[in-house]
Amino acid sequence: MSALSNGGISQLANVALMPMQDAITGTCGLYAFDPLFGFNDPVNASTHSYKVEEVMHGRTPTVTRLLVTYRDLGIVKVTFAFTFTDDSGATQSSLIEATLGNAQQTNKLITRILFPNSAITGQNIQLTVNRAANAGSLSIVKITICGKVEKQEYA
Repeated sequence: MSALSNGGISQLANVALMPMQDAITGTCGLYAFDPLFGFNDPVNASTHSYKVEEVMHGRTPTVTRLLVTYRDLGIVKVTFAFTFTDDSGATQSSLIEATLGNAQQTNKLITRILFPNSAITGQNIQLTVNRAANAGSLSIVKITICGKVEKQEYA
């Protein structure tokens, strides 16, 4: 009986060999993925961008806090980056740097409320999560952007 396919070549030790391309050199090969290694990649950083938030067409939202629910896999340093456009149409950004987790991982779900240094006001707000190489294991379960929307009447 063979193992279920995950897109790679299954080995007896449950280590998958995945066809990949090296991002720096461009060389191709079969690389091992060991699920016991964890989510902390010591070589490559990771990033994930969420969809652009259109809260209400024509209204300008203000972000006042970020609720992050994550699985505690130990200490991880992460940067939450907001990009948006201001009233002039120029692209702006705002960063929230955070250290999540405990020295002894609990594997429990934890929710943290993070606050930007100042309120983020702009259109087309997009959240990107960045984890540097070897910054710790990150497993986000849910993120909620909180704030308010202007209520000014249309002219």
